[in-house]
Amino acid sequence: MTKNANKEAPERQKWLWFRIGQFLFFVVLAVAFYLLALSMVHHRFHRGGWLDQNQTIRP
Repeated sequence: MTKNANKEAPERQKWLWFRIGQFLFFVVLAVAFYLLALSMVHHRFHRGGWLDQNQTIRP
């Protein structure tokens, strides 16, 4: 019984670290996408617009 219990403990620990790593990867990926979207929105809507050929301000 102890051999079986000792064999399962490292497998469970590896699985736990894999799940923690997977979770952290998705958190970092989500933060990166959020920052990218925030930068894109800021660049698109907060630069003040520009004048086109008819001298009208476009967004």
